[in-house]
Amino acid sequence: MTLSYPSYEDIQAIREQLFKASMDHWIHHDFLSWKWWSLVGLTVIPWILWWNLVDRRRRQPIFLFGCLMSMFAVILDNLGTDLLWWGYPDKFLPAIPPLMSADLTLIPVCYMVIYQLFPGFKSFLTATVLLGAVLAYIAEPLIFIKLDLYRLNSWKLTYSLLFYVIAALVARFLVRTMKSEEPSA
Repeated sequence: MTLSYPSYEDIQAIREQLFKASMDHWIHHDFLSWKWWSLVGLTVIPWILWWNLVDRRRRQPIFLFGCLMSMFAVILDNLGTDLLWWGYPDKFLPAIPPLMSADLTLIPVCYMVIYQLFPGFKSFLTATVLLGAVLAYIAEPLIFIKLDLYRLNSWKLTYSLLFYVIAALVARFLVRTMKSEEPSA
């Protein structure tokens, strides 16, 4: 008995069908709906607030920290959606599976505020754990899941808490390491 596996072309054809179905869903269901406008607000408003709150003298390392948090969130989100740990019924943009409003706005902006306000390790760790708990156990279930913007499959909210804490600690370590390697003027 010979086994047959899908070719690259077969997979691309399925991806094309999926993209077309996703685009049709987005145009006819998501775009300009109240959920879509909510995602627009969640994507834009935090950046406006951050711009008004950021310490201008420390803007670069704070923004680098936020970029790292975004990068970690996007990687995890792509992994989680591809492995069907969770999914997003409504999207801000059709070709981007992850919840862009969270990955590129809410998570980095919230953690940049923590990074700015708590420079000491113990206070940063405490604030990181508290923010992670609020995001994992309040924001995710009471906002995103309740509004049906986020559906869990096999993922547990405690995993989200662990991600938030570990990602913030790694991002802080990387920014501090890069900062200490800067040549003095």
